[in-house]
Amino acid sequence: MFTVAGVHLPDELAASIVDEVRAQLPPTQGEPKYGSLARSSRGRKALMRAFEQLPEGSTRSHLIHKPFMVTTKLVDVLVEPLADADGLNLYEDKQGLALAELLHVCGPAFGDAAAYRQLLQTFVNWVRQRVSTDDLFAAVAAYKASVSVD
Repeated sequence: MFTVAGVHLPDELAASIVDEVRAQLPPTQGEPKYGSLARSSRGRKALMRAFEQLPEGSTRSHLIHKPFMVTTKLVDVLVEPLADADGLNLYEDKQGLALAELLHVCGPAFGDAAAYRQLLQTFVNWVRQRVSTDDLFAAVAAYKASVSVD
């Protein structure tokens, strides 16, 4: 499980908070990203001041099961465009979500579970541009080869 969080603010307030964070940092800091800010005491103090300025109700967070999230993204990126080209709207009646749920639950059982996990990991690495499209399709082919059609 991991948490997905977001903040919804008017542009002016968001710019003001970011400007205040930047003013508290050395000029060599570059873009203030959470990861780099959280590593220094100065950055953590700037973050805490920024968080204190967020109006009530401006943040949302959700617990997400990461392998399921990866499966939904895989359906969105790889399957949905092909379905759309064939005239099938996977967003209608939540068909894409249903397909992702089916793949998430049954994918490891339809074929080799390790090959399925490797497919998901290779997809993540492909999205992050750590592997080539050929590597992704090799992982798809390896999983597909493990699926029994009896």
